[in-house]
Amino acid sequence: MASAVADRYALGSTNKIAAKARYTDYRMAIISETLELISNEIDALMASKTRIERAQKALALVFSVCTECLALRSLKLDKDVTLDKAQVELEKQLIQEIRALFCDTLCQITEKVGHLKRLKNLLEINWSNKKEAYDVDTVNLTLNIKSPYIMPHTKAVGETEWFHML
Repeated sequence: MASAVADRYALGSTNKIAAKARYTDYRMAIISETLELISNEIDALMASKTRIERAQKALALVFSVCTECLALRSLKLDKDVTLDKAQVELEKQLIQEIRALFCDTLCQITEKVGHLKRLKNLLEINWSNKKEAYDVDTVNLTLNIKSPYIMPHTKAVGETEWFHML
């Protein structure tokens, strides 16, 4: 009779551990998928950052050419000058606005990449913790009342608790 009750409790505990292991495995799979998505997002952002940096260099080249052309135009004689001051200011302002937009976008990308890397690090730690819990649970599933050994875990029971058990 006592053996049947103990077996029932052991079966209940085994089922709870199995359910916990399945849930931990499910959560690990979700975290793995999320980590892959974050890695893809970081890669895409870094590619965008590279493209914007190249565009900034091209814009600097355009600005340099534009400035040089305006300088050469200003050296012409007064009757040959077709320089429109409003157009010159418009071009300079347009280039400055584009440069500011690129800088703002780069700052946003850098912040987002930093945030995603911190999030990825936290998720990797969480995955490692879940992996360790899953490993412990799968080992515990093999144990039963008749197991000849108990697997101790470091710091599972403190030294003061051992004295109360004796």
